[in-house]
Amino acid sequence: MRRENIFFLLILSEILYQTYCCPTSCQECNGSSQNCNTCKPGFFKSGNDCYACTKPCATCSTNATTCSTCVDTANQLTPTCACNSGLVMNTSTYFCESCSSNCQVYSSPTICTQCNDGYWLNGNQCSPCIKPCANCSLSGSNCSTCVDTANQTPSSCNCPSNYIINTSNYFCLQCQFPCATCQTTVSYCLTCATTYTIDSSTHTCSCQNNQYEVNSTPKTCQNCSSLCQTCKVSANNCGSCVEGLHRYLDNNQCICRQGYFQIYTQCFKCSPKCFTCIEQRNKCLICSDPNHQLILNYCICKVGYYEDSSMKCSQCQFPCATCIDNQDYCTSCIYQDYQSLIEGQCICNDGYQLYQLFQ
Repeated sequence: MRRENIFFLLILSEILYQTYCCPTSCQECNGSSQNCNTCKPGFFKSGNDCYACTKPCATCSTNATTCSTCVDTANQLTPTCACNSGLVMNTSTYFCESCSSNCQVYSSPTICTQCNDGYWLNGNQCSPCIKPCANCSLSGSNCSTCVDTANQTPSSCNCPSNYIINTSNYFCLQCQFPCATCQTTVSYCLTCATTYTIDSSTHTCSCQNNQYEVNSTPKTCQNCSSLCQTCKVSANNCGSCVEGLHRYLDNNQCICRQGYFQIYTQCFKCSPKCFTCIEQRNKCLICSDPNHQLILNYCICKVGYYEDSSMKCSQCQFPCATCIDNQDYCTSCIYQDYQSLIEGQCICNDGYQLYQLFQ
C-alpha cells in the first residue's frame, strides 16, 4: 500500500510540474523553467518559446508559414501547402476542394477569378464561349481566339464570304465552284463566279445555253459562235444551230441548208434554177429542173425548151425548134429549109403547107 502511494505522488508531481512550469505549446521544457526544448506538433520554436504554425501548415519550422507537413497531405505540397491546380482551399477546414469544372483559379469555393479555356468570367462564375469562339472575354460572343484559326478572325470569327460554317465542328467550308457565295451547303449558291449564271430555282451556277465551259484555272464560261445555239469544248463545236439562219448541224458544224449559199456568216437562197449553188445565187452546182443543163455553173434550158416565169423549162410548141418567153414564140424552126421565121412564127414558104409535111 505504501508503494502505491509513492507512485501516485510521483505522477502527481510530474503533472504539477508540467502544469505550472511548461507552456502548453511545449512538448518538453528545460528543467523547472518555462523555456521550451521542443514544441508540440503544430508549433515551431523561436528562441525559448513555441509559436503556432499558420494553417494550412500541419507542422512548420523556422517560421509560421514554412510548412514541414500540410493539413491536406493528398492535395497540398510543402513548404507553402497551397492547393494543387484546379482546387480551392476551404478556409474552415483548410482541406482542398474541387473547383467548378469550368474554373481554373478560385479565390473561394464560390468565387472564380480565372476560367478554363473555352469559358469567360461572368461575374464570379464561368460561362461557355459561343462557337465559333475557341476562347472569349467580356461576353460569350467576343472571341479572343477562333476554332478555325486559318479562316476565322477575332472578335466575330465569321467565315469569309465564300465559305459557310460547319455547324458540327464550327470550321469553315469553302463554297463549291462555281458558287461565289453559298448558304446552308457548299453547293447551294447565292451568287456565282465570274461569267457563270445562277438558276434561282435550283440555286446552282452554270454556263448559259449558248456558252461552253473552258477548263482553265479558274474555269470560265465563253460564248459559242454566233451560229451555234449550243456548243461544247470550243466556240465552233456546235451541239445545235441557231434557228432562223437556214443552217443545219453536220459533224458539229452549222452549215447552210441545201438550196442556200454562204457569204461570210450569212446563208442566202440560191436561184430557183439551182438545186445547190456556190458563191452567188446563180452559180449552180446542181440544177433544180431536169430539163435544165449545167453549163459553166449556169443552168440553161435544153434545146427545144424555154424558161417560163417560174424559171422552169417548158417544151417549145411545134413547129418551133427553139423558143423564148413562151412556147409558141419561136427563135428557130424545125424545118428551117421550108419555113421562114417571121416575128416569132414559123411560116411555110410559098408552095408549102404545114399539114403537107405530115402526109
